[in-house]
Amino acid sequence: PVGLSYVNALVIQYLGTPFFIWYPQILFLVMLFLIYILYKNIYIPLLLFFCTPLFFIFTTFTDVALNIFFYSFIFVFLHLKERLKDYQIIILGMITGLNLFFRYEGGIFIGLLLFLLILFDKGNRKRYLLYLLGFLITTMIFFIVNISYYGSLLGNRFDFNRKFILNWDIRYRLEVLRGNLWGIEIHPIGYFKYMPYFLVIYVVLWLDRKRYLMIERVMYVAVMLSMIVILFLSPNDANVDYGTRYLSVLIIPSIFLLKRSMEERRSKVYRVIIILLLLISFNYSLKYARILIKVNQEGQQLYHSIKEDFRKDTLWIFFNHYWPAHLGTYIYDNKVVVVKTLKSSKTFIEMVEKKNLLRKYNKILIFSFNMNLEEFPKFIYNIYSEFPKLKYYILEHFKKSSKNYDFIKFQHRHNLEIEFHYFSID
Repeated sequence: PVGLSYVNALVIQYLGTPFFIWYPQILFLVMLFLIYILYKNIYIPLLLFFCTPLFFIFTTFTDVALNIFFYSFIFVFLHLKERLKDYQIIILGMITGLNLFFRYEGGIFIGLLLFLLILFDKGNRKRYLLYLLGFLITTMIFFIVNISYYGSLLGNRFDFNRKFILNWDIRYRLEVLRGNLWGIEIHPIGYFKYMPYFLVIYVVLWLDRKRYLMIERVMYVAVMLSMIVILFLSPNDANVDYGTRYLSVLIIPSIFLLKRSMEERRSKVYRVIIILLLLISFNYSLKYARILIKVNQEGQQLYHSIKEDFRKDTLWIFFNHYWPAHLGTYIYDNKVVVVKTLKSSKTFIEMVEKKNLLRKYNKILIFSFNMNLEEFPKFIYNIYSEFPKLKYYILEHFKKSSKNYDFIKFQHRHNLEIEFHYFSID
């Protein structure tokens, strides 16, 4: 979405690349602090941090981080609505509407929640309408920007996913539902598998619905309806191993409902069940924390295995998107190019010449990890033949084998002045 590009560009330009890596996590902590200040309850932010995938989703998907951050302002409004002036309510609605510039799921929940509140909470109907007015103002700006940039109301994200969203093949749709709600083989941890306590809470809330205030019942219905709508519009299973980013907008209201359910149900058995299920979620969080730590350690090892001359002001070539993510802020000291196929050396050379990349960079570092070495030498030879005066350094992740030495023989045969280094992760 266009909003993500602008925010990222502003952050990198004015706050620097190190802050770019950290600002989604900072937004997450600011959101938790805001929730704590407003609701004076330490358990809500603690549960959101330790027993949901939100921290990892914020870390991995910046668009989701910004979406949930701005969307969470609806809870500021709901808590303060009777103390706010009319113009303040409109401004809060406009701030909340900014979530649409990053993802659509928050808008689905907000739209359904406001519709139900306007319908059933007649005493605060004016406040809800003012808030809706602010939200619609931002929504209109969102539509105008999309038409200006992409020629469509919903923009490029919807256009890209249209064929998947509108795919009503029953087997495909069931696979999407299963992946999001529970998980599939490739992405095994879905919404309820990561947070099984929600499954219990949703059932118990329905059984106890008469005990709750009208606004709590409305929020519960909005969560359930939003889940149905989001799942049937999801283009895929969200492609992550923790929770699902498509349903992540339902986590905060569901945690609020969990708190109320624990207050209403005094049964020790019920509380023990919920605590045990929370521990399952906490265990998943620990596992993913260890994965993040491991990825960071691998990135450090990878960076320090690079010859010092090639760590900055170098054209770095990768053959997939996996390894650049390991290198964190180090990639911002260089120009990074991801080549999709080894057969595209001609396309790569044309792109380098067109963009004049080598005017600034006279060194090339090639990360040849997991590549087919039968095609790899030819790719290198074509590039070397076109730019023979550059300094070349190849970093290889394979274990030493005859295939590695095949490249070395190729190198000597064609008299290629290329340094070759074997990299191994501990």
